[in-house]
Amino acid sequence: MSHPDAALMPRPESFRARPMEQQPHSFDRIAPAPVKLGNSQGHDAAAVKAGARQTRWLPLLALATLICVALSVIFILPRWQAGHRESPTPVSLSAAEARAVAATPAAAPNAATTDAASEEDRKAARSAAQDLLEQVRELDQSLKGMGVETWAPADYRSAADQLAAGERAYQALDYPGARAGYQAALARFEALVQKADTVFTQSMMQGNQALLDGNGNAAGAAFQTALLIRPDDAGAGKGAERAGKVDQVMDLIRTGDERTRAGELAAAVAAYQQARDLDPDSAAAQERLQSARRELGAQSYRAAMSAGFAALGAGQLTAARGHFTEALRLQAGAPEATDALRQTETRLTSAEIEQHLAAARAAEQSEEWGTAVTEYEAALKMDLNLLAAREGISTAADRRDLGQQLAQAIARPDRLADDNVDEETTALLARAGSVTSPGTKLKQQIAVLSTLQQESRTRVAVTLVSDGATEVTVYRVARLGRFTSKEVLLRPGRYVATGARAGFRDVRVEFTVAATGTGTPVQVKCTEQIGGVPN
Repeated sequence: MSHPDAALMPRPESFRARPMEQQPHSFDRIAPAPVKLGNSQGHDAAAVKAGARQTRWLPLLALATLICVALSVIFILPRWQAGHRESPTPVSLSAAEARAVAATPAAAPNAATTDAASEEDRKAARSAAQDLLEQVRELDQSLKGMGVETWAPADYRSAADQLAAGERAYQALDYPGARAGYQAALARFEALVQKADTVFTQSMMQGNQALLDGNGNAAGAAFQTALLIRPDDAGAGKGAERAGKVDQVMDLIRTGDERTRAGELAAAVAAYQQARDLDPDSAAAQERLQSARRELGAQSYRAAMSAGFAALGAGQLTAARGHFTEALRLQAGAPEATDALRQTETRLTSAEIEQHLAAARAAEQSEEWGTAVTEYEAALKMDLNLLAAREGISTAADRRDLGQQLAQAIARPDRLADDNVDEETTALLARAGSVTSPGTKLKQQIAVLSTLQQESRTRVAVTLVSDGATEVTVYRVARLGRFTSKEVLLRPGRYVATGARAGFRDVRVEFTVAATGTGTPVQVKCTEQIGGVPN
């Protein structure tokens, strides 16, 4: 027969969470007490009844003990073990997670141990998902900064969809599913980062090609895409700047082309120059400018050559030389211009030599011998082998020197009183007289100098006055001694007389004797007493 408290005992399933180390299986059998029969039968009967009542409560006591042990195993033991395990890292729950946990029905008491183990796995999966999400969001922000939605919208939407799928799984507390979604999104974002380099390179190529094609809009769009990916790239920035000028550059190039077809090369060069100044890197502007300059140079060269030959034919040698020189500047080393300039230089040299010779002969006629020498020297510089200039310069130099010497002698007649000078003058006059066909100027110089020489040889009476105490001497003439007045015959010229007297300072007197005399007496006397007053 069952126990009246059997309904309160836990079922065997309640012990699955953590099995007990030992459970009671049976109660100890109670040995019957011995009963003595005799006169004390009444007393013994009472004792037997009391023992029977005690034996009846023992099974109830054991059952109550078993129930307490079972409850301790179910409720107290798991909490004690949880308190002694290493505490896990606390994880903050989102509002959705908190609501999901609150809405989850309480687990049956027999699933406590299984829930503790799965909680650790759940936390690990959640942490892994969060790490992936952080990487994904970092790449997402970086790609948005590079304008990914502009140059790869479809690929970006696909990656964003994977990210959204992971978010939905995360909100549903499906952390393994969230992790898978984030991983797929991360792979797509990483692929987009790699694609950015490719897109940049392609955009630069497209932009440069569009510049070559003169398509400013396409070039601008391509370079703007490149700048989205690499905002600080110098090449992309420069390309975008050039793209904004393409229309103006192309208009100027078309204007230059029109001027070229019309033969207006100077105007064409100006237009191409403006285009290149606007965009120095424009290959089209640079090529056309160089071509137009070459054609303009060729045209100018032909014009210079024509003008040079025309001037040469008209005998305008200097002008012809200028035209041929300009032609060589336009086309350095051009054979035709080189030959023409050489011929012109030869003719011009000959003409200039003839001009110098003519000038020299004219100077000889006018007895400007210094000028004649200069002209002959100029001719010799142009042609060292020019015989006429060599002979002419020899004669002209001799006549120039002769004329200069005669002029110097005439300018200083006072020197003629010197016997040495007189001899030199005589020789100079003889040299001048030997000249064949002397000119008027030479004849005049000879006549004047001859007269001066004759006059210098005629002595003139000169009166000297002294004090009778001064010793008088006339240099290059004689010592005259002491006198008060004396007349001396002297040749015209410059003289020096000195006076000396004891106790007086010496005197020196210079005087000139002309052909007509001195005019007044020459006084030579010492008047300044040394250490005293004049006498």
